[in-house]
Amino acid sequence: MIELLLTFTIGCLLGWKICDIWTRVMIKELLEDMGLTDQQQKLLREKCVTELRSAGLEVEDDESEIPEIEVTLEQHQGVIFAYSKDDGSFMAQGKTRDELFNALRARYKEIRCVVAAENGAELLRKSHT
Repeated sequence: MIELLLTFTIGCLLGWKICDIWTRVMIKELLEDMGLTDQQQKLLREKCVTELRSAGLEVEDDESEIPEIEVTLEQHQGVIFAYSKDDGSFMAQGKTRDELFNALRARYKEIRCVVAAENGAELLRKSHT
């Protein structure tokens, strides 16, 4: 009986977390499909957080704690290259989107990389890799 209860509890917690991640991904894709730039998305998020807090709800603000670097992407001969938008320095490369993500994660563990549509974000879509 305890095993059943434990299995049910773990299943509920995992399902909740998976649903949360899926919702965030779907909202991000919806906003991108609407043509909102990263800056517009950030302003929209800040407005929503402010309204939720004014309504007395607690909101996780996990995105503001991680520093962001704006990145420009280029693709040459089937390889995606990532450069810092600020100074143009090389950051990482990969033949696929996943390889690029892994290379960036390995080199920049506590940094969030932001790629605007005008800086090559379309290269991160599945159809380009």
